[in-house]
Amino acid sequence: MVEQPANVDAAVNTPVVVDSNDDGTVAQELELEHMRSTLEEAIVETRSTPLENRPRLPRIAPSKRNRAVVRALNPMLVTYLEASRDLCETDSILFGAALAVCRIIGAKVSTAGRATGHSSAIPAWRRRIEERIAKARALIGRLICFRSGNNRPRIVRTVRMAFAGTNVSLSQPDITQKLTESIDDLKQRIAAWGKRIRRYTERSTRFNQNRLFQSDQKRLYESLERPMVSGTGPAPNQADTVAFWRGLWSEPVNHSEGPWTEVVASQCAGITPMDPVIITPDDVAEAVRRAPNWKSPGLDGLHHYWLKGFMVCYSVLARQFQEALNQKSLPSLFTTGITHLVPKDQGTTDPSKYRPITGLRLLDFPPELRDCSDKMCDKPEHNLVIEKLYDDITSILLDAASYSHKCLKRNKKGYITGWNRHVRPAHIKARLCFQTWVWAGRPTCGALYEDMRDSRRAFKSKLKWCQDNAEQIKMDILAMSCEAKKFGEFWQQTKGLNARVPLPAEVGGITGSENIANMFKAQFKVDPSKIVCSLDDGEDIVNSGISPLRFTFKEVNDAIRNMKRGEKDAGKTALMPFS
Repeated sequence: MVEQPANVDAAVNTPVVVDSNDDGTVAQELELEHMRSTLEEAIVETRSTPLENRPRLPRIAPSKRNRAVVRALNPMLVTYLEASRDLCETDSILFGAALAVCRIIGAKVSTAGRATGHSSAIPAWRRRIEERIAKARALIGRLICFRSGNNRPRIVRTVRMAFAGTNVSLSQPDITQKLTESIDDLKQRIAAWGKRIRRYTERSTRFNQNRLFQSDQKRLYESLERPMVSGTGPAPNQADTVAFWRGLWSEPVNHSEGPWTEVVASQCAGITPMDPVIITPDDVAEAVRRAPNWKSPGLDGLHHYWLKGFMVCYSVLARQFQEALNQKSLPSLFTTGITHLVPKDQGTTDPSKYRPITGLRLLDFPPELRDCSDKMCDKPEHNLVIEKLYDDITSILLDAASYSHKCLKRNKKGYITGWNRHVRPAHIKARLCFQTWVWAGRPTCGALYEDMRDSRRAFKSKLKWCQDNAEQIKMDILAMSCEAKKFGEFWQQTKGLNARVPLPAEVGGITGSENIANMFKAQFKVDPSKIVCSLDDGEDIVNSGISPLRFTFKEVNDAIRNMKRGEKDAGKTALMPFS
């Protein structure tokens, strides 16, 4: 680890030509030379390292010393960036500069690569508990064997060691009861030890997830995804796989164009092509300025903080982005690691039996908008395409919300469907038998013990049945309510089964539920003084002297209350009286 320089702040503005008689200036120049050598070593090291083997850059503190080091490296990067040929090489230079900053300030950088996760070492206390559980299970097995009549010397010796110091003889009449009590005690200890490990695991998982959410949200979401089911057999040869898919994707193919392409070409002939897009350093600076500092980096592992610090790269990035846009080709840095092969069959080594799955990092816009990147597009056909895209996204989100509402796992201690009808009597009996058994001193045999055991089994059986058949019980309750003509209970229970779609966050630029409601109220408000109704003879009501018909709130409320719920057909609005 490189020692942290003492005069970094003073070395930022030091000129190249110095006076050799000034000891302080010479020391500052030596610091600059040390920074140049560290930068060169880091850039050379990064160029020869694959993307997946790059070290993970730490999050550095926004101190004056760290910012001074970044500013000092800016003029040193000009020579390397001017010689850069493409975006991949520029990214390698910037990552090397970030690595050099971490080494200069003494930040801890992982050298094992980003592919390795955290250490999976088991704590010593957990290993001790697991050893206790293993020994207790082995002892339970020996005690059960002895209780069943196995009198082998090894079994007898283990049982004597288990009862050592308890004044229990293996020849006494109630040895079977003592064995049962000892087995139950060991089982309870195993359960307590297991719960202790489970509590620690849950707490540790929550702590690690919260900390990972603060540092790298992308890794957290990847860890929460379900593992992909893959084949259990040997994997295909890598060279054969690359050759197979390169033959499909890289070889030119002459497609047979259909007649519909000519129709589309004729329709698009009158469309005026937009002006070419010119990317300037100011555009790059604006995009970098809005980006968060320490969000999850891409495959290259470079955070946005370093792009904000190394401002000399903006002109080079603008030029290389423009070249990639003109050549209509993406660098390998943007396409590596987003396509995965999923086997169609189990245990196959044929590359053609795999399905490519590509995970897009950005939203895939319709093809009509690929050549349109202007912020103020005035083409009406593009507006229609964007509206359809937004409608599709909204529909997908609503479907996902409804599906997640249906698949939401309820708490086990929450409401149990059919509790009062099926489970409550068994629960009352089991609770009474359990209290009686406790008051009697918790005997391990006899009538009280058997009643407690049987009632507990019956209660758990009924509870398990209700949990497994919750939907069927709900349907039975609905059918009984409808058959008994209890429409109030019927519609109330039906309403609880429907998925609730969340309210929109914004409508027409207006936010807030109250403001949205007032907007709709003003939009559909009807002024009775402006309504003109015609009579049969063509005379208007306003001019005829006849007062218009008016309804009060009480009259409308009474009319709706007198309607019968669910027995009439809905009108054009599809609204039933119960709604």
